[in-house]
Amino acid sequence: MRNRRYLTALALIAAVAASTFCGREDPTRLGRPPVVQGFSPRSQLFDAALGDTLLFNIRAMDPDRSSLARRYLLGDSVVSTAQTWRYVVHDTGTVLVVGVVSDDYYESRITWHVTRFKPINGPPIIQGFAPVEPQPTMIVGTDLQFAVTAFDPEGDELSYRFTVDGQVVSVEDDFIYHAVDIGPRAVSAQVSDGENVVGHDWLLHVTGIPDTIAPAQVPITLVETGAEPGEVDIRWTAVGKDGMNGVASDYLVRTSPSPILTKEDWDRATVRPGVPPPAPAGSEMAMTIVGITPARFTHLAVRAEDDFGNLSPIGVSPGVYSRGMGISGSVRDAISDAPIEGAVLRLASFLDVSDAAGAWSMSDLPPIDGGLSVTDDDTPGVIGTYYDYSMSYTVVHEDELDMYLLPDWPLETVYYNSFRLFFRAMTDGNTPAAAQQRRWELPIALHAPSFIVQGLDYADVIREVAAEVDTIIGQPVFMLVDEPPALGVTVTYSPTVFYDNYRTVESTPDWYPVRGAIALRTVYTPADLELLRRVVRHELGHALGLNHSMDTGHAMVGGTSPQVSEFSADERAVIRARYNIPRGRDMTGFAAE
Repeated sequence: MRNRRYLTALALIAAVAASTFCGREDPTRLGRPPVVQGFSPRSQLFDAALGDTLLFNIRAMDPDRSSLARRYLLGDSVVSTAQTWRYVVHDTGTVLVVGVVSDDYYESRITWHVTRFKPINGPPIIQGFAPVEPQPTMIVGTDLQFAVTAFDPEGDELSYRFTVDGQVVSVEDDFIYHAVDIGPRAVSAQVSDGENVVGHDWLLHVTGIPDTIAPAQVPITLVETGAEPGEVDIRWTAVGKDGMNGVASDYLVRTSPSPILTKEDWDRATVRPGVPPPAPAGSEMAMTIVGITPARFTHLAVRAEDDFGNLSPIGVSPGVYSRGMGISGSVRDAISDAPIEGAVLRLASFLDVSDAAGAWSMSDLPPIDGGLSVTDDDTPGVIGTYYDYSMSYTVVHEDELDMYLLPDWPLETVYYNSFRLFFRAMTDGNTPAAAQQRRWELPIALHAPSFIVQGLDYADVIREVAAEVDTIIGQPVFMLVDEPPALGVTVTYSPTVFYDNYRTVESTPDWYPVRGAIALRTVYTPADLELLRRVVRHELGHALGLNHSMDTGHAMVGGTSPQVSEFSADERAVIRARYNIPRGRDMTGFAAE
């Protein structure tokens, strides 16, 4: 009931606040609350154990470009105003964690229901042991290794103890037993976390006469292509250590490109790890063989082994193709992001055509290190609606790859012969990766402090123009922040700079920008409002990675102040394509006219 009253109170407070804000006479506000773009933990109803550290975070943006504040409540108490709250669980029971993001007028909330409990100390878990046979046999005067592998669910340190006929012989996780006389021996392993103990037992038989009876031939009942690249699934019937009697000590699985029918074939074949422990004779055993060359026809053989190294006869050697690799994705228009139907994709001798949703795929591929090409026109040397594109590509698994094609966009400018050339001229950088899409990851944090000249606040103009860019790309591009960001773009105002400018301050080692700076002159007054808008638009264009244009009808014109009050249709197309095409994509792959 307490929680219900609390939630009701919150609803009443929110209603009163909303009515108060709506009554304010502020025609400049759009009246939109903050938009939550993501939060963690992703689940809003979960359990946590005592001692856990939980990280609560809300990512949000304000549609009106207002600064945002955050606070986190544990129950009824505010416990943090940081962007991320680290919560160390010290108590049990169910509690509400509320994250609030607010501007000066509105707020948005995320509520998590956390059930806190005291964890139960589970016993250690034995993962493996050797020998795998419960009743191994050895010859007097020889050695046999006993071992266990175990882990503790809580991560506690484990202790080990081996006994032979009740006498402690080792406190390590393995030991070597040397047989000095004939007869049965009870061997036991115990693993403890200090509170719980688990064990494994063997009945060892020490004999003076070596066994010469081999296990029976292993019947392989199924081989088929596996689920993942380079995998084959196999099943067989377990045999005994003496023909079909007892339990075999081990199984050996080998593969080869050719049938395994003789001892020489067996010796040349590849040993495959991960064979399961022996099962009782007549039981079904199975494993997935991994690491085979994908899409390769492979033969298999299975043999059983007893305590004395006797191997079962080599049986049949069936073959099957290992699972090949795959690649799939979509083909899309780089400017509109719309799917492209009928695009032809080629990789070596493999081919596919995109469907109405732009989707395409190639499956069961062998390892390929070659060229992947895509075109909407299959006539050699002819540019269709889209420029042909090719790139070097190595298939390594089940890959997802979206291909973006530049359309033969009808340019309005006469300074460039084609959209492909215009795009390259406007976006090629000056790094060793000049033609690759070394662009920002969106959104870009943008710090524009208030700076007022005769009533003209530069920051208001920057926010206004930044909002224009969002409409071009169709998603938040510049995220206004209150403090200079560690990663992002910072605006400064200076009476000493000769010209307004943008520069990249820091890039990653592989040349992606992570810090930039815009410097604006302090010469603009209310009479220069439109000019300041043009200048800000120009510098934000540079921040997006646009170079200067030769066209005076473009916002990015070089050598003179911008003469137009918006990005041209050609420039908008370049911006959309630059931020639709995946980062790092090499633009030299587009065919020349």
